[in-house]
Amino acid sequence: MKSRINIPLLIALLIPIAMVVFIASSIYLPSLFVKPTTNFLYTTDGYSSPFRYDVKNGKLEKITFSDNYSFNGYAPPAIFIHDVETNKSREITFEESQSLQLDAKYVSDDGFEFTEGSYSSGMFPFGYSGSYRDNYFLKKGSYSKKLDLNTSGNYYGFRFIGWVK
Repeated sequence: MKSRINIPLLIALLIPIAMVVFIASSIYLPSLFVKPTTNFLYTTDGYSSPFRYDVKNGKLEKITFSDNYSFNGYAPPAIFIHDVETNKSREITFEESQSLQLDAKYVSDDGFEFTEGSYSSGMFPFGYSGSYRDNYFLKKGSYSKKLDLNTSGNYYGFRFIGWVK
């Protein structure tokens, strides 16, 4: 007796396998070819600090607010440089940051932008949504990369300063 291949059954079995392969490749392939290349500076200054950093003419500038409040005991916030290839941050001094050329746009020259992690629960209008503190991503199109930032010990966490050119 000769065995015969049941073509409709074979197609019915191959379609789900092809769908899984297609979906998995559309999720994981972009991460192989799209990589951020521009490092950036950030701080964990919060909003109650009497000091802030801003970029003016491509250089980091330290701003001290002059209110009627006493600033005794406050130190300028720590500055971190984040290496996007290794996804690691290290603290640098204000003097070290002066040697860097910065760009304060939220979109880097390689097309990446910052997004904050978010969540939602339930269905509209009965659900709710919000954001997770300390969950930040670099995003370009459908690709996103979770950032491992040093935001511990600060309620307000991360504040972007600028891209390193």
